[in-house]
Amino acid sequence: MPQQSVLVEHHRRAGAQLQEVDGWLIPTAFAPLFLEYEAATQRVALVDRSPIGRLVAGGADALDLLNRLSTNRVEGLGPGQGTATVLTTNKGRVVDRLVALRRNDDILLLTGAQARGPVMQWIAKYTITEDASLRDVTQETAMIGLLGPRAAVVEKVLGAKVSALPPYGSLETTWDGVALTVARTDPLRSLGYDLILPLAQAEALWESLRKAGDPHGMLPLGETAWEALRVAACVPRHGRELTEAFNPLEANLQEDISFAKGCYIGQEVVARLNTYRKVQRYLVRLWLERPVPPGSRLRVQGQDAGQVTSVAPTPQGGTAALAYLRTRYVHPATRVDVPLADGSTVAGQVSWAPEVPPPDESPLAKLMAELEEEEAQA
Repeated sequence: MPQQSVLVEHHRRAGAQLQEVDGWLIPTAFAPLFLEYEAATQRVALVDRSPIGRLVAGGADALDLLNRLSTNRVEGLGPGQGTATVLTTNKGRVVDRLVALRRNDDILLLTGAQARGPVMQWIAKYTITEDASLRDVTQETAMIGLLGPRAAVVEKVLGAKVSALPPYGSLETTWDGVALTVARTDPLRSLGYDLILPLAQAEALWESLRKAGDPHGMLPLGETAWEALRVAACVPRHGRELTEAFNPLEANLQEDISFAKGCYIGQEVVARLNTYRKVQRYLVRLWLERPVPPGSRLRVQGQDAGQVTSVAPTPQGGTAALAYLRTRYVHPATRVDVPLADGSTVAGQVSWAPEVPPPDESPLAKLMAELEEEEAQA
């Protein structure tokens, strides 16, 4: 049985199409894709984000522990401050990307929808004598998101100065007599807020936000439009682009890494890749002439060049995808082919690529690249 948001029946009454994604029954669509996409990019959209994992870390050593386990500087966060950080294995591969929100008495960690179990196990593995605890509150709370340039309409409902929050800033407030957390998380690389609150008040808050957003053209957002927006913004997702097959540099998560802080699990590998500029592949966005299955291999001029990880429709009726592409091919307009099991081939082209630093051609860098290539194939 898939897990369900407390809002599922409300979504069903609103006419939403529902399907299971990442072990949760969630809305696929409320309206045609182009309408939901337009609301999220030009006005404001409302989205049920309850499948996102929510873990509460407490104890005197919690910040220090998180700092020693993940890629970004966490230990100096004060109440209301936050950051994004990545848990990596000892080989520098991704366990998950976390958003860490320091509240007055604890730290709220947001994880991928399927990642809260692995994240809890990973943190527990390295918690030995520290005064630190971790509690899963995903099933005790709801999480409602607002996206788009008019997302600050949430202020009309909460009566709090939400628009003053910096990225990953948060505040604790009350609504209808219950405590809630509101944070600016920008989950699709554009303005976005998340509200975390007890289950009992979720439906009433959803309706209050919808009514406040009506004059601004607010629409609820389903999974199909979310994926179209995520792929367009080249945002990696746990279980697709964020797995132990890839490292955070390949996933373009450089902003979530501090190269000046002390050691963390996997730090040596990540630092080596960055220093010697020998990242073997990068996450790119593709245009494809038609959909292909995630996991399909990519070819460039007949050579194996990478792997498709996510595929989504575009509001114009086309197909976009995310893929890990070997570094030598990472630049806009690279033409790719996707051979399929039925013998046909789908043509495509890189429509966005990160700026790749020039390679370090020193003998030591070449040796490091060979070691990383061996690890990548292991």
